[in-house]
Amino acid sequence: MVDRKNHDQSSSTSIKTFADGLWWAAVTMTTVGYGDKVPNSKAGKVMGIIWIFTSIILLSLFTANASAILNRSVEEIPIQTKEDLRGVTVGAVQKSSGEEYLLREHIEYERFENIDAALDALLNDKIDCVVSNVPVIQYLNKHDKRYFNQLAIASNWLLRNNMGIALSEESPLKEPIDNVLLQLISEKKWQQALYEYLGE
Repeated sequence: MVDRKNHDQSSSTSIKTFADGLWWAAVTMTTVGYGDKVPNSKAGKVMGIIWIFTSIILLSLFTANASAILNRSVEEIPIQTKEDLRGVTVGAVQKSSGEEYLLREHIEYERFENIDAALDALLNDKIDCVVSNVPVIQYLNKHDKRYFNQLAIASNWLLRNNMGIALSEESPLKEPIDNVLLQLISEKKWQQALYEYLGE
């Protein structure tokens, strides 16, 4: 305790004990600085100045890191439209809807055997982006620990890719299936399932 032997023992504002020192360090570091405890010796004041500047630096680093972590998921993604894809290295899984889209739009890309290979190339900075089915990426980003929250998905989808069940025109199953599907997507459980699996 630097300040112990030189302080005025009668003063209620001096630092007399280790607990006083901890209190003073905490209020100084958090910049509330009540002034109810202060060092009186020269050595105590020098240590106090060092601690004040150290505290400012530590709090600044903590704030910057916390801000970066909190804002990472909402930061602006530079690739939002098909025109943005023309100036970057694009990846797509062979025989996928992503590959079909890139071929139709005449956008150059690298082919991958499966989605894992494409995403590994993305995370290892071998390509700039992957064009793929959004629900698949959302699911992997939420549930697969290899990619957990490391993937950013552009807010502007390139193409709405609806899927359905194919039946013959005369099939007696058409109306019952339509009714069941309409009922399912109107229930709260459907929204809960979407959130659980896709995070939306």
